[in-house]
Amino acid sequence: MDDTAYLKESLKEWIKATPCMNRAKLACLCGISKRTLDNWLTKNGVIPKSQQTILELALRGNNKKKKNSFYKISLNFSLEEFEEMKKSALKKQMTVKKWIELMIKNSL
Repeated sequence: MDDTAYLKESLKEWIKATPCMNRAKLACLCGISKRTLDNWLTKNGVIPKSQQTILELALRGNNKKKKNSFYKISLNFSLEEFEEMKKSALKKQMTVKKWIELMIKNSL
């Protein structure tokens, strides 16, 4: 498999594996139309060298992020529960957010 074919397959896998990523968004990030990207990713499609570099950098940047991925979550508490957490956080001289993160990490 040559470098271009490998890049095409890597991009296809990355798009499938990355939440909130699709060909339309990747095309927009590259400043091209989705149709152009679709054509590039076909077996006989030709990706210009300048765009190959941009796409390779996007893939490398994505791989670095995976090593230290963080996930955001949303939690709902009653006012009374929040006030209790606030008191506990203040006792430890922490923000409520940091205190909650610590409690979750300590429970793992």
